[in-house]
Amino acid sequence: MPGADPAPDRLLRQQTIQAGVPLVPVTIRGIRSILRAGQKVPRPRRASISFGVPLIPEGTDWNAAVKLRDRARAEILRGCGEPDLLEE
Repeated sequence: MPGADPAPDRLLRQQTIQAGVPLVPVTIRGIRSILRAGQKVPRPRRASISFGVPLIPEGTDWNAAVKLRDRARAEILRGCGEPDLLEE
């Protein structure tokens, strides 16, 4: 679920951009089958975690932060095996 909570993502991107360090996208696959919307109790299923290639910020301004967000989101979408809900 790329960008499920945008506030921490925004802070992380700003810190990454300011520090000039790589951002490593992390994909968790299989979570929706464990805990579906409206469910209170998780179901026993398998999930996997994968780490993407580190993404290097391409600047220190707002545009660089947005570009880093978009690159990380695309990487996570490739690995999660779910549709892009923003495009539906």
